Amino acid sequence: GNQFEIILEKTTSASGYLEWSKAVQEEVEMVATALQRPEARMEGDYRVPFSVPIANFVAIRSFAQMLGQQAQCYLLAGKPEEALARVTLMQRIQAMLESAPAGKSKTLVEAMINVAIKGLYVAVIRDGLRLGVWRDAELATLGEQLRTVHLLPSVNEAFNAELVGMTHL
Repeated sequence: GNQFEIILEKTTSASGYLEWSKAVQEEVEMVATALQRPEARMEGDYRVPFSVPIANFVAIRSFAQMLGQQAQCYLLAGKPEEALARVTLMQRIQAMLESAPAGKSKTLVEAMINVAIKGLYVAVIRDGLRLGVWRDAELATLGEQLRTVHLLPSVNEAFNAELVGMTHL
C-alpha cells in the first residue's frame, strides 16, 4: 500500500531514492534544457537506409526509467508538481524519438523505444491516479500531453520504413 520498491543495491525509501538521484540532477537539467529546442539531428547521411545515425536507446530508456522512478517517489511524497515535471520530461524524451514535422519514428527500434517510454509514462500517471495525488492542474496538463499520443501510426510507419530499407539494401 502506497509505496514502490526501487531496487538499487538495497531497498530504499522514496525520499532515499530522491536523495540518491540528486547526484545526477545537473545532468537531468542539462537534458531538460536540450529537449526544449524545437529540433535537432545527429550528423550523418540520411539518404542511405541502415546508415542513418542512431541514438543510444539503452541510455534513453534508462534515463526515462530513472525519471519515472523519481516521479513515483514525488507522488509518494505528495509532491505532484515535481512528479509532473518528471513526467513531462519523459514525454519530451518520447517526442524526441519522433521525426519532426511528421511525428513518426524513423526506424522500428525508435518506434519500439518510443512505445516503451510511453508505457513508463502512462504507468506513472496511473500510479498518481491510484494514489489520488494528481490535482486538477496536473490532470489538465497530463490530458493535453496525452492528446498528442499517436503510437500506432508511428509504429506502422516504422514497419513500412523497415520494408523500404530492406528492399533498398
